[in-house]
This record gives sequence, C-alpha cells and structure tokens, in this order.
Amino acid sequence: MKILIYSYNYNWRVGGIVVLHKLAELIAELGYETYIIGENRINTRCVATQIDLDLAIRIADNSDTVVIYPEILKGNPLKAKHVARWILYFPGANGGDKTYDANEFVFTYKQEFVADTIYSSGLVIRIVDTMVNHFFDMGLDRNKDAILVKKGRENLEERTQYSNLSMDSSFEVVSADEMINTSKSVFDFNLKLNQIRYFISYDHHTYHNTLAALAGCISIVVPSKEKSEDDFFSESPGRRFYISYGFQDSYQSQTDQRLLRAELNKIDFSNVINAEKLVKSLQSHFKL
Repeated sequence: MKILIYSYNYNWRVGGIVVLHKLAELIAELGYETYIIGENRINTRCVATQIDLDLAIRIADNSDTVVIYPEILKGNPLKAKHVARWILYFPGANGGDKTYDANEFVFTYKQEFVADTIYSSGLVIRIVDTMVNHFFDMGLDRNKDAILVKKGRENLEERTQYSNLSMDSSFEVVSADEMINTSKSVFDFNLKLNQIRYFISYDHHTYHNTLAALAGCISIVVPSKEKSEDDFFSESPGRRFYISYGFQDSYQSQTDQRLLRAELNKIDFSNVINAEKLVKSLQSHFKL
C-alpha cells in the first residue's frame, strides 16, 4: 500500500499543514511508501517523498494508493481510487464539503469536530508536531503581553472585557497573530515569545498556546460559555501542567518546563501509535 497525503508547501504558521506533514513523516518512518504534496518541511531528514501535483495525479491512479485529503479540499481532485478524509476542523467551516462520498474513509482530529455529524462514531486520529527542539526559554527580559485571536472570534467582545479585568496595564499589549505572521521562522517566533510574559489566547484549538509555554510564557486561554474547564482539559489532560483556562490564581506562576516536556514526550509516543492505527484501519477498509 502507498499513502499519498494532499497538502501544501510547509508553513509552520498553519496547524493543518503542520500536522499533514507530520503524519507523512510518521507513516514513512513506520516503513510505508509515503508521498506528500508540498515542500520545505523543517525536518529535511524525513523519509516521506515530497512531490508536486503532476506526479501526485499519476501516483493516485495506482490501485494500491490511498490518498488522504484534509477536510478543506472539495471532492477528489486527484481522482484517486481510494480516498480517506481527515477532518481537521469542523466540516465546511474553512471551505470544503460538509459531507463526503460514501466510499471515503472518514476520520477526524477531534471528536468535537464531528459531534453533530454522521461521522461522530468514526476513528479519531490526533497527531501533534510538538516542536520541542525549536521552542525554549532563553531567559530574556519579558516586557510585553500578547493576545492571540486566530479562530477564537466567537463572542470576542464579551470575552475581551472579561480578560481585560485581569490584565496588568503597565505592560505593552501586542498582537500574537501579527507576531506569527511577521516572524521569518520558528526561531524568530521563539525569540519574540521570549519577550512575552502572558500569552493570552481566544483560540481553544491552536497549538500556539503550547509553543508559548515552551518558550517560557505564562499561557492562558480565555474561556467561552460553550466549553467548561473540564471539557477543555479532557481533550488533553496534560495541558493542566502548562496552560491555564481562565485567569485564576495559578496563572501567576511560570510553566514547569520539565513537566511540560515530559508531557510532550508522551504525545510524541502517542503520535506513532496513532499513525500505525490509521494505517491498519486504511488497509482493512480498502483491503490493501
């Protein structure tokens, strides 16, 4: 069986692209013939083969190839014989279809994304590129606070009023979204994060909250009415060690880097298990 993952040129700013490339890396390291559309991954030693669209069309035509599309892609542009669909966010929210061809093997990144759909009982495959070797505390002076919005625009005005009650006005407040967009590399972003004291996020789903904690920031997620503290931490219990859900007494203390990195090492291990589980499921479903 060959695996072909439909992605784009690597962009560390875009979580969907990051995890698609990480999945390709993991499957290739398990020993399967693996291809991915796109270039320029951070890990240039990855044994997955990076290809262009023209070659992808030819490989997808093989009867032993499974093509994995993200949910933002409509239909089956490669005209693959075997199609799998990875739902990385709510279907249709960022483009793409809300429902998929009955012959597709559909799996999701989080059960939350498919809770109210016909795919709610499907396979959950969560893959995280922990980036532990690229983000760290450099011991710099932290003289700013940063606010990240990304996908957290729902009820933004109400939640902003809530967060402002807990902000120390003596610190300059900057846009984390702008920091991400203007950083030239992950190393540049790590340097900028090392100047941030509180990293306050309205986005519950982004991994940038964790990157901030790795860089030594106090990482805080602003709560919403739709998600309780228990719900937030049930998705990933280890986050209690390095992310605060709301402005509580505990948010005053900095992250214990030892505990954080130990938790992320567990995620690195579970990545391999999840990648192998996916491959076995694809082999069984398509009888390859």
